[in-house]
Amino acid sequence: SLSGKASVCLSDSKQSIYALTSTNDGEYILCGGKDQIIRLYNPCKSVLIKEYKGHGYDVQCIQMDQTTKSTFASCGGDKNIFLWDIKTARILRKFWGHSQRINCLSFNQQFNLIASGSYDQNVLFYDLKAYNKCKPFYKLSNQYFKDSVTDLFFSEYEIFIVCMDGYLRTFDIRNGKLIKDFICEKGVTSVSLSEDRKCILLSCLDDKLRLINKLNGKLLNEYGHEKYINNSYRIRSSFGCHDETVLSGTENGLILIWDLVKANKHEVVVLDNEDNTSIITNVLPHPQKSNLLISSDTKGHIKVWNVE
Repeated sequence: SLSGKASVCLSDSKQSIYALTSTNDGEYILCGGKDQIIRLYNPCKSVLIKEYKGHGYDVQCIQMDQTTKSTFASCGGDKNIFLWDIKTARILRKFWGHSQRINCLSFNQQFNLIASGSYDQNVLFYDLKAYNKCKPFYKLSNQYFKDSVTDLFFSEYEIFIVCMDGYLRTFDIRNGKLIKDFICEKGVTSVSLSEDRKCILLSCLDDKLRLINKLNGKLLNEYGHEKYINNSYRIRSSFGCHDETVLSGTENGLILIWDLVKANKHEVVVLDNEDNTSIITNVLPHPQKSNLLISSDTKGHIKVWNVE
């Protein structure tokens, strides 16, 4: 059976971390949260490389440009999207258009568009190639969404959007078609796509994760556990390395790992953060080392876990 322990703990932030992302090779991570500072780390070497200061409110989401690795985008309570130069820590551009906190953003696969979702019930699209444009070129307005937009993911032509109204919406940008799938009446807070692009993983505020077939919206699997508590806060779940597992934090300081296919019939691995008052806000797999996970929590810790 698997077990794990935290081999690295980075604690430069003393406040909640809401945003966590890594480079494709897992060498660097960016994190941000309540203290408004974004930090760049080499997590396996426990090195803080740079701090990025410019947000006036909490940071809710960070995404890196994986093609050039020279820029990243961030958003949060400022209602603007910030585009940063990684090396110089300069803010290159700001994009505006939302009237409330921005919860999430995603680059498309070519890294020339950004989509953002907000508490204002809108999803806005920005063109990074139009250098003089800081306003959105397209908008999915609140006629589509009945509540706060919590997370979104840009695939090649499709964008997957989840909302506190309990729906997953798939928007095809080629033909403007929008498909709605009802998932959970308590709300959905996290969406991710499997490596083979066939399955969608959703975090729902009824203490469950759900796996959906992208093609037809059918429920493939549900993941729950007596120790899995997630009914009040946004916790970002993810697929494990090579889609073999499903990962999520909890509201009581635990990380759970399910077998993707066998779900609850198989032993669920529980990693203990040793602080049941902390909420694990993000769990990421190391993109290349299948035995490593990276987590963030509301006590300001970034931890690297060895799972053997």
